[in-house]
Amino acid sequence: MNDPGLDTAIQSTQPKRARSRSIAIVVSVLTHALIAIVLLFIYLPNPATEDVAQTPASSTTSSAEETSGDPTQENRETPAAIEEIPADRLERAIESQIEQADQLSDAEQLTELEKNLQRLESMSDAESVNDVTETIANTLGLDTESYAPDKPPAEGAFDYDSAQLDDVTRKQGENGRWEYQSVLVDSAGRKMTVPMAPGEGETMYQTFEQMKKYPLAQSIYRGVVMPMLQSLIESEKAAAEAR
Repeated sequence: MNDPGLDTAIQSTQPKRARSRSIAIVVSVLTHALIAIVLLFIYLPNPATEDVAQTPASSTTSSAEETSGDPTQENRETPAAIEEIPADRLERAIESQIEQADQLSDAEQLTELEKNLQRLESMSDAESVNDVTETIANTLGLDTESYAPDKPPAEGAFDYDSAQLDDVTRKQGENGRWEYQSVLVDSAGRKMTVPMAPGEGETMYQTFEQMKKYPLAQSIYRGVVMPMLQSLIESEKAAAEAR
């Protein structure tokens, strides 16, 4: 016979786990979305014909970083073949860009994201972006299908350990203030909605609204950003357990 008190206690912990997971992801979503789009500019056709985007990767990298094997600083006359760049070197480039992006405020990162999305749409097509996205993911050992938009949800309980932000919505409450909800999706396609605090909710809402305006952004987010964040969280968890 089930214990009603135990069932209630288990159910009460579920929103807390989902909310904690949501908060952990929010810290990195905007930064990684910006960085993933910057990475694409290295490999898309004829990037030299475009103005260099004023992103952390192109505007604040020091000379020391330029000589450390960061592929974002290489000659852009001929786009590099990403297959020829070792994964560890690509990872160092990502780490370098994260450090630089973290120096920007959320508002500044949103501005840079908007500029780069506009540039991406003007210089690229879906096929080339999808090809480069898949190659980046393969180089980093990421599963591009984990968070595919057309993935049918599996049966069973929601997997908090593989949950990533799928969307952020908002509605006006009775007091006239915006109330934010994060839509989480796990790697099996199951979804869950949990409340977000107004501060983080507004930033993530604006981030997703920007990406919705640009069709190419969705494939980049699902193909690289979501699995990249999942891989990062798993690595940090494994490192913590090994201590």
